[in-house]
Amino acid sequence: MCRENSGHSHHGHHHHHGETDHSHHPEDDHAAESSLSPGERLIIRLQHAIRHNRDHTATYRSMAEEAQAVGAAEAARWIRSAAEQSDRQTEGLEKALTALKNP
Repeated sequence: MCRENSGHSHHGHHHHHGETDHSHHPEDDHAAESSLSPGERLIIRLQHAIRHNRDHTATYRSMAEEAQAVGAAEAARWIRSAAEQSDRQTEGLEKALTALKNP
């Protein structure tokens, strides 16, 4: 199920991919976030993005194992590469979060 969230840069979506099921409904958090400063809201958004990336990375690793299991070694290598790139993105987001928390 997807919810539209017009006027916001957030995306609402719901995925089904094994044990890493997750859904995003950022509009549910807007009331609580309205009293926060822009910096505090950015920290919350970065924390969400980090969790989101970790979920996707786990999914990529699972898909790589599946590809390997069906004999698709080249596909498995490419999927592992995507997981590694996702790890690097997460590291960058974590560094940004640390910089925001410790200016």
